Amino acid sequence: MTQQRRCRICGAVWPYPSHYWITDGGGCRTCDGSPLCDSCGHPRSHHVAVFRKGKRQCNFRAFDVPSLSRLECDCPGYSVLDGRLGDAEFAQPDTGPLPKLRLAGDPPVEAA
Repeated sequence: MTQQRRCRICGAVWPYPSHYWITDGGGCRTCDGSPLCDSCGHPRSHHVAVFRKGKRQCNFRAFDVPSLSRLECDCPGYSVLDGRLGDAEFAQPDTGPLPKLRLAGDPPVEAA
């Protein structure tokens, strides 16, 4: 019988040999041993100056190869997620107005 361990951060259960060892980054294969930020939802490992002085920011970058564009996270810094994951700030529904859909024949909209 294989011994199982439960992750202290996300609660996932893995067989003990499946956990990453300290030389591989350590921790669970599900959360990588890094809790999520309450503001943006990215792991703590993507944030700079979490435990020290300096400019706090999230350094997560998403790249879209076909359009040659990238999106940077505008999180003000890591904030601890308290309570359930469904109650996190990043998990709340977007209540802002929906943007108007532009059809192919419509003229381009000038940036304000």
